[in-house]
Amino acid sequence: MNKDILSVLQNLNDGDLEDVILITYSEESKILKLPKFQFNLEALDDEYFRLNFRFRKLDLLRLKTYLGIPSHIRCNGTRVGGTEAFCILLRRLAYPNSSELG
Repeated sequence: MNKDILSVLQNLNDGDLEDVILITYSEESKILKLPKFQFNLEALDDEYFRLNFRFRKLDLLRLKTYLGIPSHIRCNGTRVGGTEAFCILLRRLAYPNSSELG
């Protein structure tokens, strides 16, 4: 992924990342000719990930397995990966960010 795009994505406000993902996968993206956004868990920095999702990446993958989250989820005609959907949920639950993690 382009470093400039990654930098922008890491600095998005609260719900903006979710909006980018949903718009990218929606029918409107075809009309507006928006580029496809590919969620890449590995591209996210560990510190950024823990601050924004309150879990380490390895813990997230374990939780996803234990909770039985499917590989893909469809909602309102939009299909997203299970990991991506789980990250959206965790991001919403983690807001507002705490300045320190204990």
